[in-house]
Amino acid sequence: MTNNDKKPKRKLDSTVISKKMLAIAFTAPFVLSISFMAIAFFATLNASDTVQTISLVVATFLGLGLSIGIIFFMQKRINKRLDKSEKEST
Repeated sequence: MTNNDKKPKRKLDSTVISKKMLAIAFTAPFVLSISFMAIAFFATLNASDTVQTISLVVATFLGLGLSIGIIFFMQKRINKRLDKSEKEST
C-alpha cells in the first residue's frame, strides 16, 4: 500500500484566516453568553426566582448555541476560501 492514496493536507494561508475571524471565534461565546444573560436578568427583574433562574440558563445556552453557529459559519467560509485558493494555484 502506498501513501499516494491519501489526500494531501491543506496548507493554511494567512490570507484565508484573518485576525478578525480568530478574534470573533474566541470572543463570541463569552460576549454572547454574558450579553444574553444580562438581557434575561433585566427582563425578569420583577419575576420569581424560579423564572429568573430558568431564563438565565436558557439565555446562557442560547448565547453559546449562537456562538457555535457563528463558528460553523466561519469554518464553512474558510473551506470556501481554501477551495478557491487551491483552484487558483492549479
